[in-house]
Amino acid sequence: MPLASFQNLIGPDLIVLAIIGIVIGVPIAIALALNQRFQQRNPGKRPYRWGYYFNIQGFIGGIALGVKLESGVAAMIICAAIYGVLAWFFAQRHHWAWITLTILSFNPVAWIITLITFASGGQRIRSRRKPSNQPMKPTAPDRTTTSVFASTPCRGLSLSR
Repeated sequence: MPLASFQNLIGPDLIVLAIIGIVIGVPIAIALALNQRFQQRNPGKRPYRWGYYFNIQGFIGGIALGVKLESGVAAMIICAAIYGVLAWFFAQRHHWAWITLTILSFNPVAWIITLITFASGGQRIRSRRKPSNQPMKPTAPDRTTTSVFASTPCRGLSLSR
């Protein structure tokens, strides 16, 4: 095989490999860095690597969808904005954004991972609700103790004056 044809054969393959490496590798590196920052700020919380990775991939996917539609720069900007907003709320751990971004990812692997996560109780992603500071104790009074509000009917109540 001549050297010129060998270089022509490897050239496009290396370009494709480099693009795949960038599309997959760079989001992984960013997700790991974001997760490390998250863990430093929230030491007791679970890791969120998959969430950050899915956010970044969702945003890249939105831009790619806009390009694929071939409707011009406006369509690309609209897709990037929609997917960017969904990714932002997904990073804030809102369930609605998680479900919407998963569906709009058009990725069956992401659908399966989301289904497994939901089936396990959705422990990975919770909305940012603050827990109540009210104790979970019953509010009814104990029946064995007497109270000033409760007395026997024969005491203190008289039908005659």
